[in-house]
Amino acid sequence: MFTKGYKLRVFSKGFSYDDGPKGRVGLLPGKTFYTIMNAGWLGMGQGMSGDSLNKNPQEWETWMFAMRVVDDDAAVGKDMKNLGRFVNDRTPSNLDPNYGEKIEALRAVLRKHLARDFNL
Repeated sequence: MFTKGYKLRVFSKGFSYDDGPKGRVGLLPGKTFYTIMNAGWLGMGQGMSGDSLNKNPQEWETWMFAMRVVDDDAAVGKDMKNLGRFVNDRTPSNLDPNYGEKIEALRAVLRKHLARDFNL
């Protein structure tokens, strides 16, 4: 479940891992990654596990657990460390008359989560 584009290229063979005599060898030891993504409808939340906005918390937790498993697996295969993920499931419509206010509120939520996740 990798997103097309940057993540797909970064996690490709020859850049992040290669074949060794005893199997896959990670080429990014000591490196970290943090994923920021938009989602369609995963239970309505912003952040990661525990950050549901109470629209459908059980579905949100199920998806966040699955994404954590995928991210942790990707990290192990590349000899990296997963620092987490910010999932936004509340993007305002481009045609929303209050788009400016809502996108600034989203930016504030992202900044808050980055500060929390990186101990800033």
